[in-house]
Amino acid sequence: MQTDYRHYIQLFINYLKFEKRYSAHTVIAYQNDLTNFWDYLALTYQISNPSEVSYQFVRSWLARLKDENIASRSINRKISSLKSFFKYLIKTSALEINPMTKVVSPKG
Repeated sequence: MQTDYRHYIQLFINYLKFEKRYSAHTVIAYQNDLTNFWDYLALTYQISNPSEVSYQFVRSWLARLKDENIASRSINRKISSLKSFFKYLIKTSALEINPMTKVVSPKG
């Protein structure tokens, strides 16, 4: 059985809080960004496992954010959140391929 993304988000949030000692504000921002991303994937593509995420799905989400006129600065923070999350999954051997590798932050 594949593990649901919520499990990985919780592990990542705990990592940010207790190992990285990020501020509560930063942790909440990361959690909101990740929840927003996964809500989009679940609704649009019926995806619930990180191993199912591809670069194309990430690009689709970023395009939607741009269509909603989300500021470049906010999009960059969301990209940073996702990059950190997927890097954590690679580091902990929960994932083999990082879908964020080709993602470039927009200029502001």
